[in-house]
Amino acid sequence: TARAAKFAMIIGPIMFYLLTAQFDNQVQTFTRSLFGTEDQIHFLHFLALVFILTAILMVIISKIWPEDYKEQPIPQTKVDLTPWKHAKSTGLIISGLVITIYIVMAQ
Repeated sequence: TARAAKFAMIIGPIMFYLLTAQFDNQVQTFTRSLFGTEDQIHFLHFLALVFILTAILMVIISKIWPEDYKEQPIPQTKVDLTPWKHAKSTGLIISGLVITIYIVMAQ
């Protein structure tokens, strides 16, 4: 629900900050002992953990507080679906530019 997404937008960054900045030493010590390694755990692993926890939190909030409105049908209007005549050539040019930039930057 929208409410769950709003909670996640606030709670997610706070959890990530707490894991990586505020309690970094304690979290690193715990995860190193949990996995039996001496290496530092990379922050992207903590970001993945925060993503999973935030998704679980969103499901829980959506179950506790479901939306209380009914969807209303949107009136159908005709839309012109004629393809743009320059779409293929423009797509090829953009793809070529991206590949060229990649080759230049990879040097």
